[in-house]
Amino acid sequence: MDKFRTDFIKYFLALSITNQKMIKNAHCLTLIAFLSCASCGLSESSEERLESLYRQRIPHSKYVMYNFRYSGPMALSSDYAGTTILDSNVKFSRSQVDELPDFIDGKLKIDGLNMIRITGTLTPPLPDDTLLTPTKTYSKLCNGVDVKIAEYKTTYGSIVGGQLKEYKFDNFKETEDSLIFYDVIRIFGSKELPSVAAFCKGNIRIEDSLNGYIGHIAIKQMVIERGEIYKPTKPFEIVKNQPIVDQAELWFYPKGSLKSSLLTDNGIYKQLK
Repeated sequence: MDKFRTDFIKYFLALSITNQKMIKNAHCLTLIAFLSCASCGLSESSEERLESLYRQRIPHSKYVMYNFRYSGPMALSSDYAGTTILDSNVKFSRSQVDELPDFIDGKLKIDGLNMIRITGTLTPPLPDDTLLTPTKTYSKLCNGVDVKIAEYKTTYGSIVGGQLKEYKFDNFKETEDSLIFYDVIRIFGSKELPSVAAFCKGNIRIEDSLNGYIGHIAIKQMVIERGEIYKPTKPFEIVKNQPIVDQAELWFYPKGSLKSSLLTDNGIYKQLK
């Protein structure tokens, strides 16, 4: 069996060298990964593994919100990621997860919590799929908390300018419901910001460096507007005035050294794992 597997891998490696098309290289790597996994057996990785876990407290309540990501039982399987709410006295575990969308719409509050889910990301959307209004709205009871959810269909095409924007800042100030950055300078992405920029709590995440200092602060923003996209059929052609429904991320890097402990976890995700 070992000789067959070795000869099989050698054959596909030779095929990828003689044929330079990217799709054949991708197929080759996938088959090699599958055979390597098979040679190790499934017993070593037969369960999901918690890869990352962030927590923020919901102000004026006993509840906390977790953002999690599990890796699948095999290298070729997809990850399981999402958000859930638990009583602060309950320990987080996979069995406690009641999945929610990962974007909070408006203020983070226990009474009248609104969230947005984008659907259709696993298959390529069609030109008429994207709508600037929700396809449906409903309520969900998540571990005792009533959450109102609005669902939108994802964007057809790629957003011009991309979803990631990066900035530097000198200092910040935390209030009860906001995080304010001072002396903001754009370093990547097309979106300019004022020198003093404030963001509502709820979609803010601290990425720590190894020694407890802030690496960067990531803020999610929902984009529901008309704008410019690249069509999938013509990826270098800009099409204007198209409906866009997507999430953007703004990363803020401190110009100096700032301790993560300077910020609370009230409405701000902090890393537990």
